[in-house]
Amino acid sequence: MVDLRTGRRGFLRTALGAAVLPMASTIPALFAPAVARAAGDFRALVCIQLDGGNDSFNWLVPRNPAAHALYAEARPGLAIPRASLRPVTTASGLDLGLHPASARLQSLFASGEAAFIANCGVLMRPTTKADYEAGVSLPPALFSHSDQSDHWMSARPGFPKRDGWAGRLHAAMPAANGTPGIAMNLSLAGPTLLQSGGPVPAYMLGREGAVLIDAIHRESANYYPYFSGIGLGERSVNPLERAMATAMRGAFEVGELVDESLAATPPPVTEFDADNPLALDLRTVARMIAARGPLGMSRQLFVLRMSGFDTHDGQADVQPRLFRELDSAIGAFQDEMRLQGVSESVTLFTLSEFGRTLTTNGDGTDHGWGAHQLVVGGAVRGGQVYGSMPDLRVDGPQDAGFGRIIPGVSSEQYLGTLARWFGVSAGSLAQVFPNFARFMPRTLGFMRA
Repeated sequence: MVDLRTGRRGFLRTALGAAVLPMASTIPALFAPAVARAAGDFRALVCIQLDGGNDSFNWLVPRNPAAHALYAEARPGLAIPRASLRPVTTASGLDLGLHPASARLQSLFASGEAAFIANCGVLMRPTTKADYEAGVSLPPALFSHSDQSDHWMSARPGFPKRDGWAGRLHAAMPAANGTPGIAMNLSLAGPTLLQSGGPVPAYMLGREGAVLIDAIHRESANYYPYFSGIGLGERSVNPLERAMATAMRGAFEVGELVDESLAATPPPVTEFDADNPLALDLRTVARMIAARGPLGMSRQLFVLRMSGFDTHDGQADVQPRLFRELDSAIGAFQDEMRLQGVSESVTLFTLSEFGRTLTTNGDGTDHGWGAHQLVVGGAVRGGQVYGSMPDLRVDGPQDAGFGRIIPGVSSEQYLGTLARWFGVSAGSLAQVFPNFARFMPRTLGFMRA
């Protein structure tokens, strides 16, 4: 016997996981017939959130003997030996090394398909050590996981967190997809602040595509009799009931559209590691990109999450596995983008709420500030590091204390460069990134037009 009170709550939780339901006024635009777009007009951004604060000082490391000696001195027991690093050399002659678990990234960097943004983080304005010590215009709640993650996602440090930069990006490009079957913003990480506030709410995906509710889609299921007539609610005299019924029907229809489009599209040729959760998420992204024609989409912005980077302890054991999984997943995804012929139209990038301390706590690292970020794709001006590698001296000119390195590049310069490539006009960048005008250069040049 089904407890209808529990059943209704469970149903609503599942429905909200399947799609962030739009208000009734958005339904006609959201579920209008899909319009196929020319392949040359397509662009996608794929954001991987490295949840917990990625210690990128072990990801991209100076190999110059003097600089490496400073790095090794700062983190005894955690520093990667110079001989173990995977060498990479930039066009400007920087001698750097990648973590030993980054074989695919080494190859992508060498082929010009990957670049790093050095020492990037949330800033209110360009900030020096003197500014930090005086408390001048600092992002609120520095070194807090939740607050710094919100700052990255909202790109509005110091302002109420009403919406996210990807939501505003969609608002700045309202006609980017014409009248697509689903939203431009797509998430495999559940609802995120980053994608909130757009003209159409982000659509939540599962690894197999749409998150269908079997209890409603199968006549033999327990809940089917209760929801098979949900469309009757659209004729209700109650406006809230009409809106809910319309939204629910729309959620069912978009799920069917997603699954039908995926079923009509050949699966990825590339093998993605079945034991690697990030690889499986990226396989789903690859399937959705391949289905862009049936879905009628010329712009897609995906958000994924990889957890485990809060390495206060056991970092020497945990970090190699994290970097290995990240490396394998990104390498497979870029292989698949080349095979699909869309490598120059798809750009993958990382973000993490903060970097970690240059110094160690004995078994790991603590909450820091600046961190290196990665960009991968055929449109990336790769084989380079953008921004400046930080001074890795403990108590040096960029150390805010306890090995917390002050960023030299703002998150908004980094994200604004990606947004500009994605297609937002130069005049709309300030709408998407309110603090944008405070930083120079305003875009970093790591993307081709």
